[in-house]
Amino acid sequence: MKKMRKFAAIAAATVMAVSTVVATASFTAFAENSTVTVASAKENHTYKAYQIFKGTYANGVLSNVTLGTSIADVNTLVTALQANSTLNTITEISALTSNSSAQDVADAIAKVSSSKLAGVSGGYSTADVLASVLAGVVTGDGTAADENNSFSLENGYYLITDSINDTTETGESVSRHILAVEGDTAITLKQSVPTVEKKVKDVNDTTGVTSEWQDSSDMDIGNEVEFKLTGTLPDDYAAYDNYYYKFGDTLSAGLTFDSSSVVVTAGDKTLTADSDYTVTTTDAGFDLEITDLKASNSALTKDSKIVVTYKATLNDNAVIGAVGNPNKVDLTYSNNPNKDADGTQSSDKGKTPEDTVIVFTYKAVVNKVNAEKAPLAGANFALYKEIKGETENTWELVSEITATDKSTFEFKGIDDGNYKLVETKTPSDEYNKIEDIFFTVTAEHDETADAPTLISLSGNVTTGDAQFTVDKDAGTLTTDVINKKGSTLPETGGIGTKIFTVAGGTIVVGAGVLLITKKRMKKED
Repeated sequence: MKKMRKFAAIAAATVMAVSTVVATASFTAFAENSTVTVASAKENHTYKAYQIFKGTYANGVLSNVTLGTSIADVNTLVTALQANSTLNTITEISALTSNSSAQDVADAIAKVSSSKLAGVSGGYSTADVLASVLAGVVTGDGTAADENNSFSLENGYYLITDSINDTTETGESVSRHILAVEGDTAITLKQSVPTVEKKVKDVNDTTGVTSEWQDSSDMDIGNEVEFKLTGTLPDDYAAYDNYYYKFGDTLSAGLTFDSSSVVVTAGDKTLTADSDYTVTTTDAGFDLEITDLKASNSALTKDSKIVVTYKATLNDNAVIGAVGNPNKVDLTYSNNPNKDADGTQSSDKGKTPEDTVIVFTYKAVVNKVNAEKAPLAGANFALYKEIKGETENTWELVSEITATDKSTFEFKGIDDGNYKLVETKTPSDEYNKIEDIFFTVTAEHDETADAPTLISLSGNVTTGDAQFTVDKDAGTLTTDVINKKGSTLPETGGIGTKIFTVAGGTIVVGAGVLLITKKRMKKED
């Protein structure tokens, strides 16, 4: 009886010590059956109770101990306990034999204090080790919780398990197996799942301003785009022996992944490719897989972050306008901290919902027309962008279009900044070259949103004869550019000659009249 009082006390303490579960119990006299409730039960989960020992429970003491209904025989239980490399070093466990009674085994477990397991790696407590061993030897289907996530159980010592019904759902994990000395008990599961977020940087080439990490950007085709993935760890991370972690990144067709740009940090450590992680290119993007995060950095805690940065180039397949070029990520992770009977970690995995960022790009459309606004072929155009320099800004060529049979010119894949449109060839000699057109593209897009959108787009002409019409959804800035014919000089022998002849004659006559008048005035004097 004295030993069983100690067993009850140890077992009650064990419940409180489980790394991912907090249980509170009222240790007073109970009826033959008691109620155990999973207070923080989750949908899509099944909770089951397996009886390890049964007996008479009163005033915090389980007496008259016999083997529970979920254990086949004492020998099976003893063999499992002694097969565990942690438990078999403890005298009370190693002394058990196949002839030991249920009372003997219960007494031995009662003597397995947390202090004897203080050196267990991975943050395991006495309850964790015992639960993992017992999970491998329990038999039968157990007792499932009712619709209120409660059990009505015969008094005893139980293993309570958590499993996911539909493993295809995202954002799931199971809790630690729970050891409980029965009494009316409310079990509060203390579990969480990792999260992942994706961010991108925005750069204005003209001003030289680079944004903080955000949910959207706009870029020129040919620009390198910087991305950042940040993953978290669950609250029960310490309960795992090893931990699987995989970023699944999906790039749009308009983004070309640069595998050489990948940098991975886990906590304060920069990981090494191939030895710590692998990057595998897929049809949709790439997977970055860490088969055992704990082996990569043993100093990680539940508060550590796993960060991946990389670059991709916006290419000619980029989608113009409000649809943009989405880039998504999800995270696959270990989601079952319970060890199998052989001591290996469960291979169960969960997956987070996707997080999305979008890269936008636009195009300028130039319609070449004559003074009557009719299409005019034969011109060539070049578009330049103003680029911020260390001492002074420069103009860099974006694109030059030399097709002489066109009257419409499309400059695809531009973003915010200052631009200069230059007519490099006029339609024919009879037309004057246009004055260079300077304009500024300005765009606004969601910087902090789960589903970023393009809010506004504009093109403001600062110099030159043009005016842009904007279609935000299509991502186009369209303008007419008018070529005017030059001034016509008079032909030889034409009206111009007559005018000069008449004008010349008039001057001669006038000069003669002036001369005669002056002579008469002298005579009169």
